[in-house]
Parts: sequence; C-alpha cells; structure tokens
Amino acid sequence: MTKTKNEPWRGYTLDELRYRRAYTEANTQVQRMMLTKQVADLRRGNPVTRGWSTLRDILSAVGYVNSALLALRVFKSIRGLRKNLRR
Repeated sequence: MTKTKNEPWRGYTLDELRYRRAYTEANTQVQRMMLTKQVADLRRGNPVTRGWSTLRDILSAVGYVNSALLALRVFKSIRGLRKNLRR
C-alpha cells in the first residue's frame, strides 16, 4: 500500500513497525556494547590518565540524580576509609 500526500496519516504499516523495532534494538545493543567496553577500559586503566572522557560519557548516560547518588556513595566510602586509616 502506497501513501499519497492527500490521504490523512493512518499510522505505520506493519513493515515500518518491524523496521523501527529492529533498528531501535540494534542501536540499543550497540550502545550497550560500547558502554560495557568503556567501563572495562576504565576499570583496567588509570582513570586520571585514560578515562575522563569515558567517565564523563558514563555519568551523562546515568543522569543527574543517579550521578548525585553515586557521588554520595563514593564520598561516604572515601570518608569511611579515611576514618579507618586515621585510627
């Protein structure tokens, strides 16, 4: 079925829906693989010299609220570590 300009839009065809679903799934898988690789690279290397762009990408993907919660957890763990070292 072909669409003409005069017809009102009646939604997507089944083929269009299948294409969009496959495209979205492939894009999601690629992004997940890239994120997994970036996290692995960040864990392997020194984050000061290698991973700032990767860390920035991860934090931007996580979102502001989750980033704040993650920063709070890191701060608490560092504070606890410092208290243990001072004893």
